[in-house]
Amino acid sequence: MTDFSEMSATFRLYSVPSFMDGMAMALDYAHTMPEFNTDSSPAAADGKALVSDWTAVGNDLANALRLQTR
Repeated sequence: MTDFSEMSATFRLYSVPSFMDGMAMALDYAHTMPEFNTDSSPAAADGKALVSDWTAVGNDLANALRLQTR
């Protein structure tokens, strides 16, 4: 079963639109609606993404080891 709380950390720079936001984006031909969450700088966003990615890798390895030892 997928744990969406872990996925939200992985995809933290992507906004999760509601149904109405999605409909509005489909009709937003001038591209006035923001699509991404922002960070203070590209370097800060990259650093946070690396930490998030390696945390996810660590969690996956821990889960695999836990399942293997059963």
